[in-house]
Amino acid sequence: MAYNRWLYRRKKERLLQGLERAGGFHPKGCSVLEVATGSGVYVEMWKQLGVARLAGIDISQNATDHLKGRFPEFSFFKRDLSATNLVSVVGGDFDLVTAVDMLYHVVDDGDFAVALDNLAQATKPGGLLAIHELF
Repeated sequence: MAYNRWLYRRKKERLLQGLERAGGFHPKGCSVLEVATGSGVYVEMWKQLGVARLAGIDISQNATDHLKGRFPEFSFFKRDLSATNLVSVVGGDFDLVTAVDMLYHVVDDGDFAVALDNLAQATKPGGLLAIHELF
């Protein structure tokens, strides 16, 4: 448990440092799409940093139901990133789209292409797409 807390703290620090270097991204008042929300570790961070709009997707109905109760001000959807036309569900034009430690779960090449296309379509022109994979 202590290791997980340390690991998430470090990942959040590195994500924010990378976003700062990539163009001075400051979350306050921005819109974020978080892919694979899981238990909401990053959702909590975005809330504390003052994002104006957040949508999250996860393949688990339990995860999305839990986060809907915990963060009623945000929107959560049970959704597979490799299903076509993500923006019809979550909207588009996000200032930031994140996919942290989840793309390695998409093992079919065709599904992977759809997943990347969904990420690109959800990101507004001039927005940022943050992908992290350590596998």
